[in-house]
Amino acid sequence: MNHLAREALHGKVKSILFLMPCHATPYYSMLHHNLPMQFLDCTPSEEKGVPDESDRFLMDPVTFVSEYAKNKSLPSHVVLFDSEEQKLRNLLISFDYREEKRFFNAHFKVDRDLAYTCE
Repeated sequence: MNHLAREALHGKVKSILFLMPCHATPYYSMLHHNLPMQFLDCTPSEEKGVPDESDRFLMDPVTFVSEYAKNKSLPSHVVLFDSEEQKLRNLLISFDYREEKRFFNAHFKVDRDLAYTCE
């Protein structure tokens, strides 16, 4: 977010799409710029067994982003984890995106689907 905030300060960021699990980044509290930002919705469905938007993205990132691109205007920047970037690389390149910056996040995956037990 610090990188995006610096880039936004210089007018290099117009809008951002976060393709990562819900609440994975602090958004406006770190960006400090009034830019359009979109992120995956993780509101639970009222119907049991129906995946939320975040789950649908993680199940099939290529289809999700392809459909997104048909229905919405593409942002100037996309933020995602390496595991999804590997799956989306060719599609993102086809939309004229390029990798701008890469940052370390964690030594192992931690998200809402991971659970640890002590035995």
